[in-house]
Formats: sequence, C-alpha cells, structure tokens
Amino acid sequence: WGQLLQADSGTPVHIALTANTAERMKWVGLGLADLTAGGTGNSGMLLEGDGPYAARDAGPYRLRAVWAQSSSASGFFTRGDSAFNTPRDIQPGTRLVDMTYVGSQKIVDGLLAWAGLTRKDVVWVPAADAKEKNQLVLDGAADIAFGTPTAASMYAAEKNPHGIKWLDMNSETDPEGAARFLEIDPLIGFTPIPIGGPSSLGVWGP
Repeated sequence: WGQLLQADSGTPVHIALTANTAERMKWVGLGLADLTAGGTGNSGMLLEGDGPYAARDAGPYRLRAVWAQSSSASGFFTRGDSAFNTPRDIQPGTRLVDMTYVGSQKIVDGLLAWAGLTRKDVVWVPAADAKEKNQLVLDGAADIAFGTPTAASMYAAEKNPHGIKWLDMNSETDPEGAARFLEIDPLIGFTPIPIGGPSSLGVWGP
C-alpha cells in the first residue's frame, strides 16, 4: 500500500526492507522511519521494554496505531480430529508449539491463563518457523499452535487429510477466562474471525 499512499498523499514514500520486526520498530523510535507494521505482540513488548526491546535504543517509546489493513483476527488452531474446542479443553500435559522463534510468547501465555494453567503445566514443542509450526500440528507432534487464518500456510493446512479447526475464544460466553487472558495481554480483543480459511470463519479469536 506504499504506492497507494504516495499517490494519495503526493508525498514520496521510501520502503526499507528487513525481516526483523524489532529492528523496524526501533527505526520508528529513532525517527529513521515514520511507519511500520507492528501488531499487538510486538507493540506490547515494545511498550514494556521486553525481549528484543529491552535496550536503550529499542524502546519503550510512545506510539500511535495507524490503521492500514483489512479487518482480520488471529487464533489458535488444532488438528480437525482433536478433542480441543475451547481454551477450557487444555489440560496439563497438552503440547503447545513454542513461539519464541518470533520473540513473543505473551499471546500463548494468555491462552494458558484462560485455561487456568501456567507454563509449567504444558509440554512445549519447539519450532524454527511458521512452516514447521503448522506441520507439527498436522503431524500430531503438537496439539495446538497460534496462527493467522489469512496466511497462505493456513489455507494449505486446511487441505490436509485431517483438516484443522480453531479454538473458540468467545469472550461473551466465557468472560472469566477472557479476563484472565487480558491480565496477561491487555492489548488483545476478541471477535468472530471475519476472513480466512473456511474452518476459521465465525469462530471467535484474539
């Protein structure tokens, strides 16, 4: 949308590329860039000076959200033939994909809080990247992982023989669980997923 912004505003737009989200957000804090995609996970860590943002030149700093994307939601998915339907189904020993490869685990910690569990109660399955994360669930090596329903990898996962389904995180039917989640990650809201793979549509997610 950089080209559209340039055409609409008449201001030259330069796009600097890096796959490192923390580096991009640091550029904004230092005034080297005006806008970047952050998301609630990284924005939350920046505001708290946590993880990769625990440095003098990386945060925290005051930020403002600029809405330049479509309406979407994220969620937690499992294999279509699993017994997991809501966060309440997560029990001690459940295998969750470790998300430290993206530098943020807070949204997963929020899921555990909804279920009334701690990090010590579950089994953490390491993943190197999003592709491996999805495959761990599809192969039955992990029970639950975080995902974005609009991602191409999630559309591909829909086509596996077992299918996938998404945990229903309806904050209206389970306000107590949702409140525990928000104590961990207060930047999150819950809504029916509006766009994404067929299995996700209408299911409540963060």
